[in-house]
Amino acid sequence: MCLSKTPQAWRITAPAPNPPYPIEIDEQAKKILEDPEIGESKKGDLRGIRIHKFNFKNQLYLISYDRPAVSEPGERLDAQRKNIAEKIQNKNGMYFDSEMDKLDRWADDRRNSLKTALVELNESSREIDRQKDSLLDEISARLEHKIGFKRRKRK
Repeated sequence: MCLSKTPQAWRITAPAPNPPYPIEIDEQAKKILEDPEIGESKKGDLRGIRIHKFNFKNQLYLISYDRPAVSEPGERLDAQRKNIAEKIQNKNGMYFDSEMDKLDRWADDRRNSLKTALVELNESSREIDRQKDSLLDEISARLEHKIGFKRRKRK
């Protein structure tokens, strides 16, 4: 079984038993990938090799694994910082996307309310124009009546 995880490649060695054992081995391999310090570190010629022990169906199993040596402790910290920065960036990206969705919905609501207000203003404007035309007709009729009355009075 060979698994890899960026930025470091992992090599996990395990026997090839019959099912359902591969499923359990996969689960244990995931645990190793999540926490590489889970296994016991070997010394001497086997330095860099770790052994993870687990029981399955009353049987003890061992998985040996190693990983590329980290030349400096600072590299491990840099890798952890990079991992944390990626997690933060993903979280911020999801937050940003949700906020953008909220803004898009708000903009749509605002646009719809402004369209409705514009339609109402247009209707009001047409009604005012009708009233204005009616008043102008009435005023011109009264004005003609007054002008006619004054002309008759002068004669």
